Amino acid sequence: MQTQQFLVEELEHWYKKYKFTDINFQDETFFTKRQRVSAIASQFIKRKIDISWAGTLRADQGSRMSDEDYDLCKKSGLRRVLVGVESGSQVMMDWLAKDIKLEQVYQTAEKCAEREIDVIFPFIVGFPNETEQSVDDSMRVARELNTMHPGFTTPIFYFKPYPGSKITDDVVKEGYKLPATIKEWSDFDFVDSIGPWVDQDKYKLIERFKFFNKIAGRKKSLLSFPIQWVANFRCKNKIFSFPIEKYIYDKLFSKQELS
Repeated sequence: MQTQQFLVEELEHWYKKYKFTDINFQDETFFTKRQRVSAIASQFIKRKIDISWAGTLRADQGSRMSDEDYDLCKKSGLRRVLVGVESGSQVMMDWLAKDIKLEQVYQTAEKCAEREIDVIFPFIVGFPNETEQSVDDSMRVARELNTMHPGFTTPIFYFKPYPGSKITDDVVKEGYKLPATIKEWSDFDFVDSIGPWVDQDKYKLIERFKFFNKIAGRKKSLLSFPIQWVANFRCKNKIFSFPIEKYIYDKLFSKQELS
């Protein structure tokens, strides 16, 4: 009780001083105790701390939260959560020791969609020895989540072997060379960089899926409906050949260079 009271008092102090309007809790354990989260949300309301806020939520935590917990968080200003999925394959999830179930991801998604709470559902593909079925499952689940609410996004990243994990230890034993210099590390993990476990055909497939899935999930309007219908049709039927729409988009909107 003292911890959440101190946290809210600290926030209230800076809120009154700077009148900020939004805060993001960069704490992967923030939702671990439901009672703690509810107490913080209640204090936001009681003290009239009129802000929006976001945080990181594990799928198992989200599935355990009650409707009352969600309603209270929404009332206090919760606008978005980040729920790490990593894979649409339960077999791959278990291999990663993710310790969550896919049904918990969907349960959390449904509760958030009902309350207009945005969610970022990150995925990772390109693990060593990952099967085609696993990649296909990830794209399928990403698409399903993406269609549940226009405020849901499902970014897909490529696995990179960071030191300190068992997967990295295993691939190093098999001959993978980690960066050896500061310069090599600085080039190690750009957004679209891929490891040796993703060939060009798989990379092309995933990048095309990401493009069309993003378009399909946007909020619909009369102007965007035709292209969204096409994008949804492509994703649903896994038809990504001759992506004329993507070529045009890439020509019109050049990629931002990383500095």
